[in-house]
Amino acid sequence: MPKSSSLPATRIDLPWPTLHGQQAGYVLGDRYVEGFADDLALDLRGRWRIAHWAQTFGHELDDAQRALLESPEPVDPIGRELLYATSDDIDLHLPLAGQFGLYDRLTEEELLLAHEPWRRLGGQEQPGEERRDYPVNVTELATLTGTTPKQVREWETAGLLPAGWVDGRRQFFLAAAIHAFALRHLSRFQIAALANLMAAEKDDDVFIQLIEHTLAARRRRTAS
Repeated sequence: MPKSSSLPATRIDLPWPTLHGQQAGYVLGDRYVEGFADDLALDLRGRWRIAHWAQTFGHELDDAQRALLESPEPVDPIGRELLYATSDDIDLHLPLAGQFGLYDRLTEEELLLAHEPWRRLGGQEQPGEERRDYPVNVTELATLTGTTPKQVREWETAGLLPAGWVDGRRQFFLAAAIHAFALRHLSRFQIAALANLMAAEKDDDVFIQLIEHTLAARRRRTAS
């Protein structure tokens, strides 16, 4: 049976530390870390961010953190692109998928696969193995949603699949999987109507408000 169109809660684990709302620690993947002690397992940018937060919120720094802060924040353009693409998916594309009623088209199994893509794409079958999560490429999205790479490219070209660009490559997130699963249930005429609706939505007040919300959320994430 199709699922209710209410927008499900979404959590995408980012591969770098993000400041916790209480400003007493940070989140890394799916775990919360209390305080801002240096973590040698992180890359330089992650360690620099933690040292910066420790200094900003009055925590004690060790010698390694003081040395890190003597240099500017390391540049990570790919990481920033991934952050922006993830933010757009959460703040813009997923709400629009709910607004278009696409969740109503998905079965329980499809919703589960969309939110847990590793169930079909693999990963975590062996201890220590990394699960296959978003972002995914054209071939992986086709495999996940039971269609073909050619069909995915046609849908994306027609503006029917939201996509982000990371390191010069087209990448897809949860909203694209929701769209692709739903498109498989639509007739040719329904797909044409959806394409027209999505094109018209760019001039709609709701779409503009979502864009403004996305930009504001992006500024907050960048500042942290």
